[in-house]
Amino acid sequence: MLAVPALALAGSWPLAAALIVAERTGRAIRRPSIESMLADAGGSIGHGWVFGLNEALDQAGATFGPLTIAFVLYRHGTYRHAFAVLLISALMCLAVLVVAFLFHGRSSQRDEYATQGTEVSFRRAYWLYMAAGAGFADFSLISFHFQKTGAVSQELIPVFYAAAMATGALASLVLGKMLDQWGCQYS
Repeated sequence: MLAVPALALAGSWPLAAALIVAERTGRAIRRPSIESMLADAGGSIGHGWVFGLNEALDQAGATFGPLTIAFVLYRHGTYRHAFAVLLISALMCLAVLVVAFLFHGRSSQRDEYATQGTEVSFRRAYWLYMAAGAGFADFSLISFHFQKTGAVSQELIPVFYAAAMATGALASLVLGKMLDQWGCQYS
């Protein structure tokens, strides 16, 4: 959570690259435990809805972060200032995590599942999903193109990113509800 705000302190591209790798690594490490907790919660309120809600909240953060950066840049700040401002949301997120742990602790059901060995085989739908996602360009590449070609002013690039994330958030909620309502019939 602190790697992105630490970009405010990066004085060179190798340090910035290392911080981005640290952020992505942290996300990869925490993602399986998040998925486990979501699966646990999905049993009571619907798996599609809980995964859709989680994705929407994730996308909401990915929407407000770039909008914050755009606002700071608009107010004649620098990227260094903008990333420093993101420390506020990072600390709030860590505080929520501490509160959640204090109120809910660990789930014994998750611990029970963790000790069971399971073999996983992926269905055809999974491989179709993976193949479909392989052709999408990441927004980082798109924003680099925006800046390089001058197609969009530098201050508006984060706004375009935020709009893309907001669209993803809304789609996650709708698709999650649809999954709970109609189920998944792929095999």
